[in-house]
Amino acid sequence: MKSIRKMMTAGLLAMGLVAFLSNSIADDSATGGASFKGKVSSVDATAQTVVIDGQTYQVLRTSQIKKTDQPATINDLAVGAEVSGQYKRSTENKMEVLSMDIINQGSTVAVGGTTDVTTSDSRSAFSGRVSQIDTAAKTVTIGDRTYQVLATSRLMRDSKPVAINDIKVGQHISGYYKTSTENKMEVLTADIGSAIMPAVGGTRNVPTTQAGASFNGRVTKVDPATQTITVGRQTFQLLPTSTITTGNGSPATLAEVKATQQVSGTYHKSAEGKMEVLTMQLGGKATK
Repeated sequence: MKSIRKMMTAGLLAMGLVAFLSNSIADDSATGGASFKGKVSSVDATAQTVVIDGQTYQVLRTSQIKKTDQPATINDLAVGAEVSGQYKRSTENKMEVLSMDIINQGSTVAVGGTTDVTTSDSRSAFSGRVSQIDTAAKTVTIGDRTYQVLATSRLMRDSKPVAINDIKVGQHISGYYKTSTENKMEVLTADIGSAIMPAVGGTRNVPTTQAGASFNGRVTKVDPATQTITVGRQTFQLLPTSTITTGNGSPATLAEVKATQQVSGTYHKSAEGKMEVLTMQLGGKATK
């Protein structure tokens, strides 16, 4: 009897140990992944990504986002917000958000199509759409602000290093910069997001911040008398302040713009509803 009792006791202890280990494993898998905490430097609601301290995280439909203990979405995130949460790496090596808490929304200031957030370590964050690139001078213009790309600048897209030649007009870009002693805004890190979106009447338009919108398409008409250019079916007004450049960043004039030529740039709508060009970059040669 004693032997049977001992065997039963040993069996119960073994079952209990198995149950304990099973619960522990289940708990580990439920909370799986790694933790993150930091400040938001960029939000791309289209790509459903958020950049936190230079790292890009993918937001999924299953991601649980909360703000003051209430359900929230990626649209509730703002540049400068402090967040924390957990993520896991996908088979494609993306950092997919499991949960995220918006701790503090922070404060942002929009300037010329670029959102800047002053940080505590003399860095500032920027976010916006590219309006001009000068690969020779190693500069990228976002809205009306020009940033200097250095040999030490860390440019990333989809968590992979890229070069300034991989950046295109109309793409969303965000990161950190510092101001040099020569007052240049030098890029420390930059995360390159999605490009220009859907085409409308032969012209691709993307709403931006105070800079207005971006356009991209082929020229169908140039009118030097009225200082207008038609791209697709949309007509844009050139102003004395409009900046026109060639593909390599050299200054250009309206006289150099030809029908069927590819162009891109930024514009805003005037009080009279005219689409006034802020910047325009000339692409390839005109086609017959």
